[in-house]
Amino acid sequence: MKNKGLQNEYWFINAINNKKLNELSFLLQDLILFLFPNIDQNQKIVCYKNIYYEKADICIKVGNITKYVGIKMGIRNSVHGEKLITFIKFLYELNIDKNVINEILKYHYADGTLDGTGKNRMSIAEYKLTNLKNIYFVNKELNNLNILKSAINRFIIQGTQKEFHPIDVLIYGTPGDFLFITCDEIYKYILGKRNIESSAIHFSCLSYQPQARVLNFDKSKEYMRDYIQIKWYNFEDNVIEILNQRAISKN
Repeated sequence: MKNKGLQNEYWFINAINNKKLNELSFLLQDLILFLFPNIDQNQKIVCYKNIYYEKADICIKVGNITKYVGIKMGIRNSVHGEKLITFIKFLYELNIDKNVINEILKYHYADGTLDGTGKNRMSIAEYKLTNLKNIYFVNKELNNLNILKSAINRFIIQGTQKEFHPIDVLIYGTPGDFLFITCDEIYKYILGKRNIESSAIHFSCLSYQPQARVLNFDKSKEYMRDYIQIKWYNFEDNVIEILNQRAISKN
């Protein structure tokens, strides 16, 4: 299995599925007790892969109750991806000014056009040399509180469709060494960072970028220019900060 993230999801499934609480590691017991505080010690826990394209990677079920769990690992975590066209539609639904959206398209393609047809493609470093003022203009709009709430829900909690199940917790790590945070903690943390300064287009601490800029005009990768991705670059450090805040709030 080449995809390490997918492999990690199955490691969690194998570590949890068809086990009783006392058969789990202490770390996994903490997770299960958080998700199912009323679990009976003799109940079997069911864990399986979520087959739908949702933010939840695995599902954990005890009795008739199912919880939905997202899992991340590694560095420079990509938390979301979608077609540029659906992302732009999302921005319009949020009533974001057309001038802001046009600047996002210019940033996305970095070839002097709104549709990627330009012949002179720039790296992001080149683009920033002459467009920082426009990037700051975009960020001021995107980091509006209400826009951020919708963005967090789309990028991390629920995804692009209203019928998708929102996650209950987000895990960082592997079954033997992981941390987890709740949706409320995610909202609170990201909204609290909305005034950070960055030369990249961003939603608080979440960075926006095309899936690839394809500066060498490689035809096999051209399609990647029409997709966006959202990255949470300092995810591990931020999770630790969230957990520190959780500990302080309990004292």
